Amino acid sequence: MRRYYSTFFDRNYLVKGVAFIESLHRHEKNDFELFVVCLDELTRIVIDRLHFPKVTTIPLHDIEAGDLDLNIAKHNRSIVEYYWTASPTISIRILERNPRIEALNYLDADIYFFSSPDPIWEELHGHSFLIHGHRFPPRLKSCEKWGKYNAGMHCIRNDPKGMEVLYRWREESNEWCYYQMKDGNFANQTNLDKWTERFDGVGELQNIGAGLSPWNHEQYRHGSDKEGRPLVNGIPVTFYHFHALEFVNPYVIVPIKNTMYPLTVDILRLLFLPYAYALHQAMAKVQSVVPNFSFGLVNQEVLTPNHTFIGRKELADKIQVNQTPIKLDDNWNYYKSNQLIGSAA
Repeated sequence: MRRYYSTFFDRNYLVKGVAFIESLHRHEKNDFELFVVCLDELTRIVIDRLHFPKVTTIPLHDIEAGDLDLNIAKHNRSIVEYYWTASPTISIRILERNPRIEALNYLDADIYFFSSPDPIWEELHGHSFLIHGHRFPPRLKSCEKWGKYNAGMHCIRNDPKGMEVLYRWREESNEWCYYQMKDGNFANQTNLDKWTERFDGVGELQNIGAGLSPWNHEQYRHGSDKEGRPLVNGIPVTFYHFHALEFVNPYVIVPIKNTMYPLTVDILRLLFLPYAYALHQAMAKVQSVVPNFSFGLVNQEVLTPNHTFIGRKELADKIQVNQTPIKLDDNWNYYKSNQLIGSAA
């Protein structure tokens, strides 16, 4: 069976989006098609000019056309809130216009595959809608108030049960989707909390290698196989959600901007370092189309003394921080703060 994927992003996530696309190409061995909804025209032009195989771009205005409810929502919330609002509608439009699709796997653009997506598809069997939990460790259990489940990956079967969930999610998101907590609701994410009870056919992804992220990685054992590929509790990492990663500049990266989430040297070396290389390769591709491209690559304000970050070695003497550089590999150093736990070497 051909597999279908979707994502959406704007110019600020373009480099991450290209890294995501390349990771999917690297690890998906089945025939597939990826729909990329481009939230601005620059993004669409760059993706089209990079000529990725098996990638179909869709401009945002094509999703919005004739959709009165979505256009009303667009004018009463912020741009990021609107993107969250549009998420279920994007999946609906793709499925409505492509009835050949049996199931659609949506993934955020800051997700990166380290191994085959097979575990996701295997767990979709017997379900019409597959979601995955944040899997907060006991220390962060209170964070479930922001949502038990993460909306950054969900797999929808194109059947009545799957579409029922999707249409209901669209209605609720159009009505209310804001970056605030109100009456137990937050963005479009707390909507998912009771789906397994409200709807028939909704399943929860169990494989911990799919859905690894800053908010849950502290509770697992991290290692690698003989080829150096990352393992979590001894199983392959399917994908990591680099939700909280920020560029300070193209050669200085804050892996996790929220310092309540800790880092270890193993996590830096096995997960964030390969992603840093992938981002640099993606950056080079984007800049082959737009030479001075810098969207999403510069944010001087994100770096504080409380952050552990990574930086290219040739820039070590140009970074004005208190943290001391420690070798991560031949090209990258890490700069330790209290955010890093365990050994510093």
